Amino acid sequence: MIIADIEANVLDKASCDFDAARILSNGKLQEVPFKIASKILQNGFINKEDFACIVGDYVEEERLLSLNIFAKVPFSKKITFQSKPSAIVGRRMVEAVVAAGGYEASG
Repeated sequence: MIIADIEANVLDKASCDFDAARILSNGKLQEVPFKIASKILQNGFINKEDFACIVGDYVEEERLLSLNIFAKVPFSKKITFQSKPSAIVGRRMVEAVVAAGGYEASG
């Protein structure tokens, strides 16, 4: 029971991090985390150039990386999930959005 509680708390924290990633500095919601998570789930990573293209702004790139959802892979141009909990929440988020008929995972 304690392990399940710890797992739930860790996944709740990762979910809150994704929620924070969806909010822009002007308070508007964005789909960027869905797109990045989807690309990582498809390929195991997203390259830095694609990440920058999806995000569209260096300041926002750094903000997303600082939320500890996504991480740069040392000595490469790859970005992946920061942790296993982030990957789990990212997968659930993308699956839920696609199931609801929203953002297409192939996009």
